[in-house]
Amino acid sequence: MKWLPGSISWRLMLGLGLTIVGVNAALLSSTYRLAQHEIDEVFDTRLVQSARLLRGMLDDASLDLSAGSANAARQLRALEASLASRETYGHEYESKIGFQLLGPEGQVLLHTSSMPAEPLTGTVSGFAHVIREGSPWRLFVLPGTAGEDRLIVGESLEIRGELEEYIARKTVQKNLYALPVLLLLLWLGVRFGLRPLKRLSREIKGRDHGNLALLPQPASSSELAPIVAALNDLFGRLKNARDRERRFLDEAAHELRTPLAAIGVHAESALGARDAQDRQAILRALLAASRRGSRLATQLLTLARLDAGEVGGTGESVDLPSVLREEAALVAPLAREAGCTLSLELPENLPPVRGEAGAMGLLVRNLLDNALQACDRGGWIRMSASEDNDQVVVLIDDTGPGIPEPDRARVFERFTRGHHQQHEGSGLGLAIVARVAETYGVRIDLQNNPAGRGLRVVMGFRPARSA
Repeated sequence: MKWLPGSISWRLMLGLGLTIVGVNAALLSSTYRLAQHEIDEVFDTRLVQSARLLRGMLDDASLDLSAGSANAARQLRALEASLASRETYGHEYESKIGFQLLGPEGQVLLHTSSMPAEPLTGTVSGFAHVIREGSPWRLFVLPGTAGEDRLIVGESLEIRGELEEYIARKTVQKNLYALPVLLLLLWLGVRFGLRPLKRLSREIKGRDHGNLALLPQPASSSELAPIVAALNDLFGRLKNARDRERRFLDEAAHELRTPLAAIGVHAESALGARDAQDRQAILRALLAASRRGSRLATQLLTLARLDAGEVGGTGESVDLPSVLREEAALVAPLAREAGCTLSLELPENLPPVRGEAGAMGLLVRNLLDNALQACDRGGWIRMSASEDNDQVVVLIDDTGPGIPEPDRARVFERFTRGHHQQHEGSGLGLAIVARVAETYGVRIDLQNNPAGRGLRVVMGFRPARSA
């Protein structure tokens, strides 16, 4: 939501404040309905009590309500005169309370001045609602013991409405007075609760760009522990990346110094050569040194991309025979130039393997390049593939000097060159192979060439159907 403020404090304040206001409004509404119900109960109870009290008084008067009774007429006129003499209201609400006494025929025998001379309701007994002069009234009808008369006690609902309005108004006022205090306390609580986060922010902001030391775990705020752990993990990865970058620069500077120096020496020699044949030989050596430098730079950049996770995918299905044919075609001209024979033997219907085509090509290319570096003129390199025990096996055999068994584990380390090598290499090819193999779960094994002299590289790929 773009309209929300960016500050966590304000977001918390806004969210909690709206929640408090909403809950308070719901509580006020619930309290008002509950108060309204209780007021109705209290007033209804008072109506019933008033009716029973009046009924007792009328029964004590021993009224004769039989039709045409002269004694009854005399008694009613006496009661009316008594009511009229006492109706000097001591409270404004008294004019909104009254009663009627109905005779056997439903005629009004007796009533207060606040009640009309006509019957208000035809209800025989119990509660009833009527509208009188545009105002709602609540009535309670109490029949006589013999059922000859009915006593109606009523009151205007305006009394209840005014009381309910008064209670609601006072409750709302008190809540409005308390709300600013509550929001102030909420603001202070949010600020106090966010103090560990502000301290963490100040600590990180106060660091220089090279300080990647781990942050201490907060002792007073368990909520910050995941954030600190994530930051420490980030710092650790940044430190590793920085160390890799430094190591890459150191290694690149160290390794590139030799071919660059060789290029410089050969260039000076070419400038000073007087014989064309000598000049041609020096230029060929210069070209070879340039190729070694270019190959070394390519391998260094490849390793840097592997370390940064830029080479490799999610593990797709790869047509391995196509990769092998493509890499063999790329190496074949170099093999012919070096006087080596390169052959490829592939069966039909090899299943696809798990990996990524570019990464698999990088792995095979470096192994072929390594074999080519070891191959003497007149030697051979043979690459073959087969399916064996739920894996696709690729073999690369060469007739080079091979690698002694004690050295086979460490040749996959960077810038490691075997003493057996007859040609100058960078010592990075097998390191690239090991990194790609680790990423995609390719098994790499170095063995002696069964043909006698040389090395056999065994690669075991997982078929895509079993990945």
